[in-house]
Amino acid sequence: VWLGSHKEALRLCGRLSEVEGCALRLPTADEWEMAARGTDGRRHPWGNLPQDNWEECASPWGVEELVGDVPEWTVEPSTGATLLRGGVEARTWVRHPVYPGEEEFAAALRPILPLPVAGE
Repeated sequence: VWLGSHKEALRLCGRLSEVEGCALRLPTADEWEMAARGTDGRRHPWGNLPQDNWEECASPWGVEELVGDVPEWTVEPSTGATLLRGGVEARTWVRHPVYPGEEEFAAALRPILPLPVAGE
């Protein structure tokens, strides 16, 4: 879903949670990066080398379209900072902080359903 603000992304996560009957939220910056780079720390979802059809390549986890379009909203839980990840540069390692006054971006929402932690 393409959105214009972090507030709108949070509002939509809340509404989707009500509709779906489960707690959806924005991914943390680390969760987004793991989905994009996998456990081997690759530079791009498909690997480390340039590729012609990079927009069509899924990450090691099978997540598609993490790069090549618009950045996606994430959050840094330790600081509460809003970060944009991914986008047209196809760089999975860049964390673009969103500063006050910059709240409006052409960015996407990729809500996640957190998995239960062992023992909960």
